[in-house]
Amino acid sequence: MEKETTIKDTTSGTSRRLDIANSEINEAIEHKTGKQYLSKGILSEAERDAKIMENTDWEIRWHFDDYASKPLLSKLDELGTQYTIGN
Repeated sequence: MEKETTIKDTTSGTSRRLDIANSEINEAIEHKTGKQYLSKGILSEAERDAKIMENTDWEIRWHFDDYASKPLLSKLDELGTQYTIGN
């Protein structure tokens, strides 16, 4: 596992710096702490992750330590992004 890995999607020109990644099997985790809501910044991250997963063989999951709002979780569901909450 690597920390803070940048993943690039040359098809869409999208790139993302993700918290934890394993480049040998192309899996990454976006790790969120504290209360998380569907802000412009979070939406941008989620949409870029969806594009990367659509155009590459990377699988990106989100993990929330504490709380994620219903609108945020609904958006992740809509984008097809898997997530977990809690330890």
